[in-house]
Amino acid sequence: MIEYDIYEFIEDVNKLASSIIESNKKYSSIYAIPAGGIALAIKLSDILNIPICQYKDINDKTLIVDDLVDSGKTRDRFIQYDFACIHVKKTTPKKSYPTYWINCINQWINYWWENNDKAGIENNIIRILEFIGEDPVRIGLKETPARVAKMYKEIFRGYDTTQKPVITCFPNGQDGIFYNEMLIDEGYFFSHCEHHMVPFFGGYHYSYIPDKMIIGASKIARTIDYYSARLQVAERLVAQVVNEIEQIANPLGQILVMKARHLCKEMRGVKKVNSPFTAIAVRGYFAQNRNGCKDEFMSRIQG
Repeated sequence: MIEYDIYEFIEDVNKLASSIIESNKKYSSIYAIPAGGIALAIKLSDILNIPICQYKDINDKTLIVDDLVDSGKTRDRFIQYDFACIHVKKTTPKKSYPTYWINCINQWINYWWENNDKAGIENNIIRILEFIGEDPVRIGLKETPARVAKMYKEIFRGYDTTQKPVITCFPNGQDGIFYNEMLIDEGYFFSHCEHHMVPFFGGYHYSYIPDKMIIGASKIARTIDYYSARLQVAERLVAQVVNEIEQIANPLGQILVMKARHLCKEMRGVKKVNSPFTAIAVRGYFAQNRNGCKDEFMSRIQG
């Protein structure tokens, strides 16, 4: 996470103002995107001697300002106007880039006016509670924003590279036993659908045929848990797990079957209760069904 202080802000606003002046474009007003653009709008208004306007007064000579362009959705709402910001995310679509910007970043940024990232997240959760019609100050909900923020750090730990598990491997045959048959691991997993941010969960069945390396028994489950702890789609999840293991252990073959209930189709939309969806990733010997290994694996997990 980037900590962005007031001194960096002042320096960058001066750079931004210089870029605007050098463009030779004339603006009659500045509009601040709530709430991120307010500090920037005030400072630019002072430097450029351009008044800040309300939303209803925006015209074709209004400069729209915000602190950050991330997904590009806010920028796209004002695509017909010139747009200035301090930061642009590296993942921002090129069509959504602002007219003026200073820094390109690829991390979460904490602006000095936001106090801290946890407070910012809690305020957003409060706004969600208000949006759905709740009273965020009633007794039962007063601590909910803090609890949700804490929970998000736990259930979405898959974005934290420091928590990525190390896949420990051992030389095949080092103890006098060279193993080249199927090894099978089974368990449960929990993830979240990236389309609606609701859970999908179920069981997995994994098998690999070792070559030179044997994988530590717990490492498969830890790898599945790590990649599950992100906003996911089932197809990507199975691929990420087997690709990670392949890079480390390079087994002769792998197969991963993940069968899950998706609440995005059970509690909303089509509302098909207990209708699991299965995603499969197959590599090497299993993809070739060498010596019938894929058939044998499937018969074992179905039996």
